[in-house]
Amino acid sequence: MTINFHPDRLSGGVTVLESLARDGVYRSQFETGTSSGGLTAHRGGARWHWEKRIFGSAHLRLTEAVLDRSTFCFPDSVFTDEIEATEGGLLDDYVEAHVHGPVELAVDVEALVLDPCFRGSPIEVQAGALGVAVEWHEGRRLTVRALAEHPLFRGPRTVEVGRRIAVAGLLDAAVVGRAAEAGEDDPQDLKKVWHCVARFGAPAES
Repeated sequence: MTINFHPDRLSGGVTVLESLARDGVYRSQFETGTSSGGLTAHRGGARWHWEKRIFGSAHLRLTEAVLDRSTFCFPDSVFTDEIEATEGGLLDDYVEAHVHGPVELAVDVEALVLDPCFRGSPIEVQAGALGVAVEWHEGRRLTVRALAEHPLFRGPRTVEVGRRIAVAGLLDAAVVGRAAEAGEDDPQDLKKVWHCVARFGAPAES
């Protein structure tokens, strides 16, 4: 079971990883106000009623013991869009989990797994301060040319935003994160760009 998130997103002037190191506890959007899903974790907001999926560039792999205090839901109630159903593919092939009680790094986490685009960056340094094992997944990288082949998945505007923020014609988690930090784009647009990177991108080493 994993908790997925973007390690470089800022809340209160510090990254998610810095907050994890400081607090020793994973905090949800309801406390941090940050998300790569819907930004509606408030009374009356859509996420108050259901947890929207998070397509993260990092995840915490939890210990088996956490399963004893978790409940599960399949499929996610958000799946109402025809394009999502036809193009979502493996990106949407997951079981939604709810962990009851705090998630403490020292006892509940086996490893932090990062996208390789963060190698050699401050994020790698911050990860080392957590006191848990750090591993690397295969990563995802998307060319703007490949992005343009899927304009219906998250809309033509997403293609435009992705083309504009790309570095040397490429998109990955770090590129999207820097655009989010710059604050020049709608966070929801950047979220959709990341969805495309996660769905249609290739392993970073390929």
